[in-house]
Amino acid sequence: MNTISNTLTRWHKIAERLKSAVNQLATTNVAAMTVTHIESDTLEVRQETLKAAANKAIGEQTALLLSLQTALFSIRRALAKANVEHRISDLLNDLEHAKQKMNYDVEIVSTAECALSEDEFHRLADKRSKSAVVLQESGVRASRVLAENHRVTVTFLAAVQLRDLVTIRESLRTEMNALSDLLADANATKLSLSMSADVTRYLGL
Repeated sequence: MNTISNTLTRWHKIAERLKSAVNQLATTNVAAMTVTHIESDTLEVRQETLKAAANKAIGEQTALLLSLQTALFSIRRALAKANVEHRISDLLNDLEHAKQKMNYDVEIVSTAECALSEDEFHRLADKRSKSAVVLQESGVRASRVLAENHRVTVTFLAAVQLRDLVTIRESLRTEMNALSDLLADANATKLSLSMSADVTRYLGL
């Protein structure tokens, strides 16, 4: 057995590699044990080679597959334990919660900042109304003036409410940065695991 030390982040990547290796090796082994859609003439010529490949698949390749499976689930078990110990799931959950609140805040503020306030809207409406009267008196149809650019975006939030939202956004940004740092520190934790020589050799560890 070999003792391998890696960060939690690295072990997660190794687990993904192992999962892919297990699936690929299982497919290869099954295909070697039972050859399908082969011409009888070809089988006659290659029978011994195919039989040797099948024996290897059911023997040493299956043994390797079982070792890889054992290693994969050992890593997953160790990672699950480390995740609890270092509160990684809690940190991820808190970070996602903060992101959702941040996205909601950003959407409100970005929309409101591009909109007219109630006062601005009323001033604009009053200006348009006066312009329409002047034009009407000079013989121009007022309805045409009122129809031009009559759709506007208005926010009903007061300036103080918008300032509060901006303050909340900055507070959330600080919180997210702190959570990201804690998560990075947790994932940088070293974890040592014992693995069989054939597994470490297969993975190049």
